[in-house]
Amino acid sequence: MAKKMKVSKTQMKFEVLEKLASLGINTEEQLEKLTPKELLGVESLSFKEIELIGQLQECVNENLLFSFLTADISVITEEPKPEKSTRKKKADSEVTTDGE
Repeated sequence: MAKKMKVSKTQMKFEVLEKLASLGINTEEQLEKLTPKELLGVESLSFKEIELIGQLQECVNENLLFSFLTADISVITEEPKPEKSTRKKKADSEVTTDGE
């Protein structure tokens, strides 16, 4: 039985880049055009590697390639939620008039 060697996330990311290069994916444009369906058709890619390629695509779109390679990041593609409006409470004392 072969022992599995522990692979760092960074090493795995570089292995994914090597696999993409072996498939002829050499530019950002080619990477962006890849669809999940096309990736599932490549027998040499695991689901984890396909997930990494999806993250890589998002990072390339956001100009975060270096961050993708060196850190454990994920790109948030949601728009930020609008801030809640804050209303100032009325003062406890109200001004009253005498009715004159």
